[in-house]
Amino acid sequence: MIYGGSHDDDGGWSLLRLRKTETVSAPYIDVSAEEVGFEARPRRDQERIRPFFMVDKAKQIADDSTSLQLQLADKYFQTYLNKRPLRFSRRALETAFMLWGNAGAADEVNRALD
Repeated sequence: MIYGGSHDDDGGWSLLRLRKTETVSAPYIDVSAEEVGFEARPRRDQERIRPFFMVDKAKQIADDSTSLQLQLADKYFQTYLNKRPLRFSRRALETAFMLWGNAGAADEVNRALD
């Protein structure tokens, strides 16, 4: 098991200490209502774009899919810009790049990288 490290470089690994549950409590991460609300958003948006990948790839459907994915990607990227360094801002950034990639929007990716 690798915990917090990578590959075979022991020097990059974190220490994992197992302790009896009678002496310590489980870690607790405070999750804000805003973060809970954000986590539901990608699932809803995936349901919105799913039909485009389940039907015959006619040009109109492809154009509609690209348009929707570009709109959603822009919103996720703006969420990242507005909410960084909050935990869920990284997920927003990953989602934006995934949607831009699906839509073949290399120009959008390059602008975001700039």
